[in-house]
Amino acid sequence: MKNKTAGTYIDGALEYSAGNLRKYSSSNPLKRKLICLLQTKIIKKINHYGVMPIRTMLDAGCGEGFLTSILAQNYAEAEVIGVEYTLEALEEAKKRFDGCEFRQGDITNLSDVDNAFDVSVCSEVFEHLEKPEDALEELLRVTKHILVVTVPYEPWFRLTNFLSFNHVRSFGNPEGHINHWSMTSFNKFIETTIEKVGGASIEYMGISFPWIVVVVRQLEI
Repeated sequence: MKNKTAGTYIDGALEYSAGNLRKYSSSNPLKRKLICLLQTKIIKKINHYGVMPIRTMLDAGCGEGFLTSILAQNYAEAEVIGVEYTLEALEEAKKRFDGCEFRQGDITNLSDVDNAFDVSVCSEVFEHLEKPEDALEELLRVTKHILVVTVPYEPWFRLTNFLSFNHVRSFGNPEGHINHWSMTSFNKFIETTIEKVGGASIEYMGISFPWIVVVVRQLEI
């Protein structure tokens, strides 16, 4: 069974869920502000830790392409590619952002060569994956300089949802979220995978509430 990105598995098949689209299209001013702050933090961390000039950039598990578009706007000189597994999300991305490059792919088994991208970003994806360690290993393989990963900051992400009357029946847990990390447990997850593959280190770990933001740097050999 393949890892999930923007979809949800039902009886072994990947079924598209529009939850991500609804979130990024929300008219709720607080939700829009939090998403904007997360995107801004991602850009700031890339600017701070990235090796300039950035020529190639990957948005892994790009969903409907909202972050891919932001990255392409901020790094106009770079080749920015959004990779998504579910065809429905991919078609939505191509329709909304026809100036960006998107392609279908499994982020646990990318077709790109080693060190293909100066910067890779994987935002709000790992919480959906049955084997997120496989995705992290693959992203480290194709990343030349830095990898930026974001995941929900638990239990605060679910608590925030619940208190705002979102996903009440699942106690604040959105559809398809099967992994839940605190700062400590996500740090351990990243460190364990890095120890396995070698050649990288955590450069930064912080919060853009209600998400954890991590920057992993590839070590020069």
